Amino acid sequence: MAGATIILFVADRVASVAEYATLLSGFGGAVLGSVMSAFVAFVLARQASRETLERDERARVAE
Repeated sequence: MAGATIILFVADRVASVAEYATLLSGFGGAVLGSVMSAFVAFVLARQASRETLERDERARVAE
């Protein structure tokens, strides 16, 4: 992010600062969304694994 900020201020010749800010916020939103969805997927996978282990243990005890 720091590198993108430096490029934002240095490379004003190719595009305007507003265009770079829009591009940076779009990429930032994509990264933030992917991190949040990965966290939710990780939590749900752990919960499903825990429930499976509990079910298997109850089945072993029942036998």
